[in-house]
Amino acid sequence: MNTRRLFLMVLLCAASVAACASTEIKAVWKDEAYRTQPKRVLVIAMFKNETVRRLVEDEFRNHLKYKGTDAAVGYEVFPGNELPAKETVAEQVKARGFDALLLTRLIDTRTETRTIPGSGAYAPAPYAVPMRGYYGHGYSTVYSPGYQVEDRYATVESSLYDAATEKLVWIATSDTWLSEGDQKLAKTYVAIMMDSLRKQKIVP
Repeated sequence: MNTRRLFLMVLLCAASVAACASTEIKAVWKDEAYRTQPKRVLVIAMFKNETVRRLVEDEFRNHLKYKGTDAAVGYEVFPGNELPAKETVAEQVKARGFDALLLTRLIDTRTETRTIPGSGAYAPAPYAVPMRGYYGHGYSTVYSPGYQVEDRYATVESSLYDAATEKLVWIATSDTWLSEGDQKLAKTYVAIMMDSLRKQKIVP
């Protein structure tokens, strides 16, 4: 296997690992007394960025509806740029007949700096190089100097409340590596949260 092909394989492996690790659940809790599955869910993403808010809410609605759970999104129930007050949310949950409220909010963001070490790799010589040049080439390496990169992370929390009792029945906290575009990050995050809800048998 030549050096170029090996280098490409390493890059592909690293990319796939990074993609899988973009969101990681840190903690999950469920009220074991809650044994029902909601039929109508109101989804609200409490983000100041309206684009991110819509992306996350739409993803949750799509996942829920795909498995037969009716769902509505906050940006349609509460149009406008401002996030609704909790009293307004509580009123609309009861007035519109929702039996559960799924909230997602940003808790914190942070930046971490890491160092990528330099590396030296043998550079194979072209076949047409004369003997003297080939001999000298045998001692040469391709060197990549070390450098620093900054990784941005967001701590995001999703929680499910029972509308009848207004009690928290499920909550999950995650670390999300902000390495991709908003749409892809929203899809990855919601998919992982929905997987946790299904494992807890809260949704089908």
